[in-house]
Amino acid sequence: MQSASPLHSNKTPMNVTKELVRQLLEQYPQTRDNDNLLMSMIWRKESNLFNFFHRLESGKLTPAETIRRCRQRLQLDDPELRGETYELRQKHQAKVKKELGYNV
Repeated sequence: MQSASPLHSNKTPMNVTKELVRQLLEQYPQTRDNDNLLMSMIWRKESNLFNFFHRLESGKLTPAETIRRCRQRLQLDDPELRGETYELRQKHQAKVKKELGYNV
């Protein structure tokens, strides 16, 4: 029996990031409301004090926007991962959309 090709694996960079974000949201509830803390914890796993800026400048760290979007999607799909400010953000989002002229 042949093993699955890495190209057909579920271990895409996005899936790896999403799983890491899920683990951190579960283990560290304070990351649910603090994207800066969440990014810091991920970047600490991807770099160290000596190479952080080089890896950041060369695009070798997970982009902050990717981390935020993974957190946002996970919290949308799984209420257990939502922080204390989730509902406030949702209400604020509707207000901002209305102010921008969107039909809400």
